[in-house]
Amino acid sequence: MGNETLSHLFGVNFCLHTDHKPLVSILQNPKSNPSARIEKLLLRIQAYTFTTHHQKGSSNPADYISRHPIQHTEYEQAKAQAVEEHVKFVATHSIPKAMSLEDVERATKQDAELQKVLRGYDNTLWNDLKGYKNIKHEITSENGVVLRNNKIILPKSLQKKAIELAHRGHLGMVKTKQLLRSKVWFPNIDKMVELEIRRYPIVEVISALDAQTVTKKLRHIFAMFGLPKRLKSDNGPPFSSNNFKVFLDEFNIEHHRITPYWPEANGLAERSVRTIKKAILCANIENKNLKEELDNFLLNYRSTQHSTTGQSPFSAIFNRNNNQSQTDITITKAKQISQANEKRNIKEHNLQIGNIVICKQNQTDKLTPAFNPLPYKITLIKGTKVTAERENSVITRNASFFKPYISRSNNYSDPNPDFHPIRHKLYNEAHEDKNEENCGEEAHTNCIMKHTKTKMKKIVEKKRKKEENKEKNRLKNQQETKKEKKRLKNQQGKIRS
Repeated sequence: MGNETLSHLFGVNFCLHTDHKPLVSILQNPKSNPSARIEKLLLRIQAYTFTTHHQKGSSNPADYISRHPIQHTEYEQAKAQAVEEHVKFVATHSIPKAMSLEDVERATKQDAELQKVLRGYDNTLWNDLKGYKNIKHEITSENGVVLRNNKIILPKSLQKKAIELAHRGHLGMVKTKQLLRSKVWFPNIDKMVELEIRRYPIVEVISALDAQTVTKKLRHIFAMFGLPKRLKSDNGPPFSSNNFKVFLDEFNIEHHRITPYWPEANGLAERSVRTIKKAILCANIENKNLKEELDNFLLNYRSTQHSTTGQSPFSAIFNRNNNQSQTDITITKAKQISQANEKRNIKEHNLQIGNIVICKQNQTDKLTPAFNPLPYKITLIKGTKVTAERENSVITRNASFFKPYISRSNNYSDPNPDFHPIRHKLYNEAHEDKNEENCGEEAHTNCIMKHTKTKMKKIVEKKRKKEENKEKNRLKNQQETKKEKKRLKNQQGKIRS
């Protein structure tokens, strides 16, 4: 309904018939909390006075006037014609050179996916067209050619050819993408350009030129880099054999063999082979190890910017620079450790070389202490990895396993605070004679360890005796139980008799 018709409804009390039943409750409920879109509609109709009535669509036939087509004005017709001419212009001038409009029309008719796009009025089809669903409002067509705004959507059969045409000038990865995107479009266009242009030479030394040897090396390469969808080769004996065909069929890899006696069809591979042959020849002339020189050559070659791609083969494959890998990994790892420590509320330890500490031990039972009472002396600290020793025992643990050997007595002062700053109970127990002169550093440590060992022996002996007494009591109770059972059995026999 146009604005001219709405002006006749001002000041008139009228009835609004609708076949949309939820609209009745929305319009008649002033306390409702509608969405922003519904609220905008309510604000637009506040100037009118009306009541709402629901009428089923089956009982509300459409009138002729509301369905009669409106004749377009000359301006609208001219505008539509200009749009159509622009679409034709785009369709004609977006075609890459060496590819005609007739080629695109023919390939589009044979492309099942683009034919579904052309029948896009059926909404159920878009569920199968994930690459096109989000841009369906930008798609138009002209003479059987599908367009996205001002770019042609190429059928699958012409996509690879378009990439090769755009890459003829060897402009590099970024420039090739820009050139291609300015003319045409198809799903995953950037990814396809990257896969086509990347050049990462992999060289393997083989002992025999047969299919079995070649497939063995290819298995190793596929294990490192994954399976390709398409393998391009010449017509050599290994690649023409039935065994090689069976091998590719096993992994569902398409095999494309170049035109016989036409090496230019695989020019980039031939150029790489020529460069590698030079490196092998130099190693042979200088009497150097062939495999070592080949590895050195590949390291430098993969790290050098390629004239075809505009970047090094290593960065094209792994998305990082070879010479910066260790630095990047170190920085990233340091950030991850810092974040993890902060999340777990981990604090830095204050242990130092020379400290006397005790170490956490496995508790075999409830009587076993959490920390081994025999002290250790710290000899090496590397981050959170701490190495400590005592007599002939050396252990390496995380810093969280250690804690200082803390004194519980204040009777005596430590004779050597630089060596052992913590006063502890064992030192006082070991020096019961108050008039004894302070011992030196080594004697002090030996004294503590000797006294601790003696004390531990007493604890172990006490525990052993306790276990023996417990076992004796168990056996005694068992014997008494047997005697009691025997006595009851005899009594029952007497009663029966």
